[in-house]
Amino acid sequence: KITLVITLFFAFSFSYGQIVAWDMQGNDGNEITFNATTLNPNLNTSTLTRGAGINPRTLVNGFSSTSFLNGGTQANAITEEEYLEFQISASATYEVSLSTINATFYRSSTGPNTFLWTYSLDGITFNNIGSPFTYVASGGGGATQPAINLSGIPELQSVLFGTTVTFRLYAWGATNARGTFAIGRTSGDNLRIGGSVIISPCPGGTTTWNGTMWDNGNPDLTTHAVIASNYNTLTNTSFSACSLTINTGTNLNIANGDYIEVENDVTVNGQLFVQSQGNFIQNSDAATFTDNSTNGVLMNKTKTVANKFVYTYWSSPVINETVENVFGTVPVDKRFEFIAANFVDLEEEIGNTGVFLPNAGVDDIDDNGDAWDYASGSLIPGVGYAMRTTALGGPGGGFPSPETFVFRGSFNNGVVTQPLVNNSGGAYNDWNLIGNPFPSAISVDRFFAVNAGVVEAIYLWDQFTPPSETASGNEGFNFSGADYAMINGSGEVAGGSRTPPNRFVPSGQGFFVEALSASNVVFNNSMRLITNDNSQFFKGKTSKNNTTNNADKLWVNLSSNNGAFNQMLVSYIDGASNFNDGAFYDLKRPVSTGNKILLYSLIENDNEKFAIQGKASNSLNTDEIIKLGFKTSIEVATTYTLSIAQLQGDFLSSNTVYLKDNVADTIHNLSESDYNFTSEVGEFNDRFEIAFSTTALLSTTDFEFDTNAIKIVQLNDSNVQFTAETSTFAAIAIYDLLGRPLYSVSAQGNDNTYDLSNLKNSVYIANITLANGITVSKKFIKQ
Repeated sequence: KITLVITLFFAFSFSYGQIVAWDMQGNDGNEITFNATTLNPNLNTSTLTRGAGINPRTLVNGFSSTSFLNGGTQANAITEEEYLEFQISASATYEVSLSTINATFYRSSTGPNTFLWTYSLDGITFNNIGSPFTYVASGGGGATQPAINLSGIPELQSVLFGTTVTFRLYAWGATNARGTFAIGRTSGDNLRIGGSVIISPCPGGTTTWNGTMWDNGNPDLTTHAVIASNYNTLTNTSFSACSLTINTGTNLNIANGDYIEVENDVTVNGQLFVQSQGNFIQNSDAATFTDNSTNGVLMNKTKTVANKFVYTYWSSPVINETVENVFGTVPVDKRFEFIAANFVDLEEEIGNTGVFLPNAGVDDIDDNGDAWDYASGSLIPGVGYAMRTTALGGPGGGFPSPETFVFRGSFNNGVVTQPLVNNSGGAYNDWNLIGNPFPSAISVDRFFAVNAGVVEAIYLWDQFTPPSETASGNEGFNFSGADYAMINGSGEVAGGSRTPPNRFVPSGQGFFVEALSASNVVFNNSMRLITNDNSQFFKGKTSKNNTTNNADKLWVNLSSNNGAFNQMLVSYIDGASNFNDGAFYDLKRPVSTGNKILLYSLIENDNEKFAIQGKASNSLNTDEIIKLGFKTSIEVATTYTLSIAQLQGDFLSSNTVYLKDNVADTIHNLSESDYNFTSEVGEFNDRFEIAFSTTALLSTTDFEFDTNAIKIVQLNDSNVQFTAETSTFAAIAIYDLLGRPLYSVSAQGNDNTYDLSNLKNSVYIANITLANGITVSKKFIKQ
């Protein structure tokens, strides 16, 4: 594309030379209009005319005017329409950039002596070019005026076809109404315009928003969009454009859930506001973002915090913003940056004492606690920062509470790079805190593609667990590493909030990556997304941009009746094998999770615990067995629950998911109901297996039980009947959906009825133990 643009530039432009000119030689001077004698072939005809307040006057070799107001002022010249005027506009598929105006002036001794050049893009509102200037010489052959510089006026650069630039030269100060003023009298071109004309990247022309409608139809990726009156996507919808100009005095507001997409350049002379969940996208890395406003470009970012101990990872979407400007309400000692070069993980701390055992092993904890440092000064694009809540709370200091931070300045655009630190060469996890540098969401899949071999997974801080003195870390109180949501090439798993992340990173979001080498991580415009959900920190549905949507995926949740939670994923995806393929497909749980319970998958001949396991897509069949590991440090009596969080794919949606508990010697239909169990403290890597047929599990058990053989029927308002077709009962326990025990009774035979009048109308889980030792869980409704 670059080669093509350069070729066309030289083929179809005059570079920055003369593109329009008027040679007055041979004129009588009293012509009503006079067309340009030199004209770039890709410009429309330019015609020199007079304003209605002045009249033509004969003067050979010139374009002459008279009837100026005697003693008139600048205001008189404007109201009396005492000016010369001409227009410049590009032909279809071209654009024009203007650099200079040169003119030769002639005046009689009583003619006007003060002048001002102006321009307009709509023929109505005119802008001054510099200040008024004087020319007092009279008679003679005229005099060439100093060139007027237009190159510093952004609105006169890259003016697309469909937009006409109108120039006016106002004149005043005549001492007699018969005084004259003319352009001309010298040989050669007497009025000339410098600039360039090139093939336009926006072949659809220009359309302008006038406050009610677009004057040339709705914009698209072929048209230049001009905002000439306030525009709010909340009432006027999102749109795409080839390029965008926001005129002085106007505001473009992008509301939550909406977007503006621009293929090429953006010029802001007015105001551009992007709300927290809005998206502003530029597609071309070569595009420019020009901010001619004063604090007129900003992005609001709002999140709701649960308490005053919540930290959020931020990243700036704008250039030249500072910690103090954006996060001024955050306590100074609660603003942090992560110094990746200081993260060294070769020793193990004795408890939380600050004393380390040399070379005692990797634990994902910075050995001397200096990786986090206080943040101040510039917010560097592509870098992540950790900020605690402002601790103000909502009305009356209550929580949960929304808090909003405002980023002001030119939006980051194009290629943004950040160097990654890799201290260990793979001896431990080399963590780096980076962030989305754009005022729009970015695709995780595009991020991985651009940074292949540099990073393979991202970790999004999704804080839910309060800091604890028993959590792993080098401080007295530490947060739980299990609160990180994780995304890799195989899929994504939830963190502390229990909601899986979308496959994009919202604007303003910082996140951790593990550096595979000391390389640069790259952000570019190809990652920026049009999405109606740029909401922060995993609120919303899975992104439609997920390139793994065709994979069969199984998400399994582990929860407890005292609030602990963990999630894992198995994804059957092209490119993965059934072995450890690295973090892009098989993502390990961080060593220092600090969570009370863990659920993970296991890979044969590998000792790691995998939060996400990618498996070969052709290995999914009814003989497949998934080995799950379970770990708990909860010492009090606890009921644990395994449940299907989500299913994706044709196979998993059409086959039953079975769970085998090798301790209880039970096969449970997990598709039909959740599975409740108890456990002592410890790590159990041989207890649970998942399969998609009972036959697959029978290789390690000698029974198969059809849960449909057990019926639960409500007989009247209070009595509930339990029957078994092929077995007899030993015990029945009833739990609510939170896993809290409500009833526990002995049973016998194959038909038992109980008065459950104390139960409210709701859904419950019956854990039924049969005489042969099989345990079955079934949901039922008490009406």
